Amino acid sequence: MTALTAATGGDGSSPAIRAAVLQLLKARLMEGRRTAEAMLKQDGGGNACAERLSHLMDELIRALYDFA
Repeated sequence: MTALTAATGGDGSSPAIRAAVLQLLKARLMEGRRTAEAMLKQDGGGNACAERLSHLMDELIRALYDFA
């Protein structure tokens, strides 16, 4: 996300930048969910899958907070 705001001097308030960040976060969420599902199918660990998904959400929220 830093690369997205670099062209605007670190200002992420532009609607275009915000839309790009939203798309990036959505893509990472989908990718993370696919990875967690594949790992669940491989190891069968439901609790581990829940932890992975929780960690994914924590990281996305942290990235969004840092961006804002």
